[in-house]
Amino acid sequence: YDIPHRVRDGYGMNIRIVEDAYNDGVNTIITCDNGIAAVDAVARAKELGLTVVITDHHEIPPVLPEADAIIDPHQEGDDYPFKDICGAVVAYKFIQTLFRQRGQELGRRKYLEMLALATNCDVMPLINENRIYVREGLKDMNKTTNIGLRALISALSLEGRTINEYHLG
Repeated sequence: YDIPHRVRDGYGMNIRIVEDAYNDGVNTIITCDNGIAAVDAVARAKELGLTVVITDHHEIPPVLPEADAIIDPHQEGDDYPFKDICGAVVAYKFIQTLFRQRGQELGRRKYLEMLALATNCDVMPLINENRIYVREGLKDMNKTTNIGLRALISALSLEGRTINEYHLG
């Protein structure tokens, strides 16, 4: 994986990331919460023979990248009933689909803590399924065994307190 450096790389997928991935022997790039506007980076990936799957939730620009697949609920003709999910939820739903296609289940509560954090911190409206992710994810977060979340909870001196949506923000 590669997380772009905000200052050096800007936001999202870029040609450096694509070329580094190619040089590392990567054959597939899957984005999370970006890529819908990465026309040049995706073009470079396709020139190099890479497969590109974009998972995003941002508004659709006038020109789309030539990715192998674009998963974004804002695309014309997309019939997903709730458009205001965050990019992490879009990626999660993609992962759920991959698991189901393999005859596996991801688990109903798997990653709810992360979906709660992502939904709340991306300032998505707390309605419809977003409300469920945050409500249920907070329940799980309050008893989490996730080492990263435990470290954040400790760093914020929230041990023993009930974590709520305010704390996530």
